[in-house]
Amino acid sequence: MKIGAWIAGSAAGVGAAALGIAALGGAQAQGYNAPPPGSYWQSCQKVRVVGTVEPILLAECRDRSGRYRSSSLEFEDCRSEITNQDGQLACLKGGRNGGWQGGGYGGYQGGGYQGGGYQGGGYQGGGYQGGGYQGGGYGNGGYQGGGYNSGGYGNNNGGYERPRPTGGVITLFDGIGYAGAGFRATSEITNLPKQYNDRGLSLKIERGEWEVCTDKDFGGRCQTFRKDVSDLNQVGMAYAITSMRQVR
Repeated sequence: MKIGAWIAGSAAGVGAAALGIAALGGAQAQGYNAPPPGSYWQSCQKVRVVGTVEPILLAECRDRSGRYRSSSLEFEDCRSEITNQDGQLACLKGGRNGGWQGGGYGGYQGGGYQGGGYQGGGYQGGGYQGGGYQGGGYGNGGYQGGGYNSGGYGNNNGGYERPRPTGGVITLFDGIGYAGAGFRATSEITNLPKQYNDRGLSLKIERGEWEVCTDKDFGGRCQTFRKDVSDLNQVGMAYAITSMRQVR
């Protein structure tokens, strides 16, 4: 889907978003799985990074109508600033080893942007609010939930790897109101079987929080759900779901 750029990326936007956290002073949460910089910080909330081998940026971003929409982005192969385009995270892709300033965002986390993550592991240790040092960082999404494994203790730029969420259950139905054939999943599905692909009209979540996406391997447009949806038309995901995974 082509969406006109709502927020233009610029170096000034990055600086404004990052340098706005002077209140943190010299606090350094080294090793926190820091969200990358970008102008999306100005219009997104609940920003966080999940995963270590192929980290994914999650956020709720404001669209043109002022509503917040769930979005995700695999950002390691970005070769431009990350922006918010009408409620969706976006960047110019260019290869995992040729992205952001010659090192990809993988370089950003492991020794790229200004030599070790922006000033040493994300701006002063872990982004800023809503997924950074203050709003989901140290203890909730940082040291114990995602940072210790992303440039801190251990090898392979990872320390010990945070286990993926487990125990969740989601069922996708091909009818509105949980009618019709159902596909039940307890682990991530990178590409739904042909008979269920792009056919979902409702979903039930028994446990966990799940991200569903319009393309295989969690590509395309993604949304995160923590409760049942009786009619996926109401959230713009009818006849669209191809992959899904538990994120919490």
